[in-house]
Amino acid sequence: MAEPTALKPNADPLADLATRIKSLHAQVLDAGKNVVRKAIEAGVALIDAKRQVGHGNWLRWLRDNCEYDARQGAEGNQAESRQGQ
Repeated sequence: MAEPTALKPNADPLADLATRIKSLHAQVLDAGKNVVRKAIEAGVALIDAKRQVGHGNWLRWLRDNCEYDARQGAEGNQAESRQGQ
């Protein structure tokens, strides 16, 4: 974790903190949007793989190749399905 930054002499410490908090909050929001985007991309890739693997082979392929379990695979598929909502 980053150490607190030293405040400038004669500066308003609360104004500086407010600016820092707003910047960090914006970064958190951007990171959250990226997480959702990546989850949707993973869901699309999971659906494509499931189509290619063939009936009856999906869960084994998923476990052996992606370090996923069936629940995580289903959640990825659901994230992709909700994209259009």
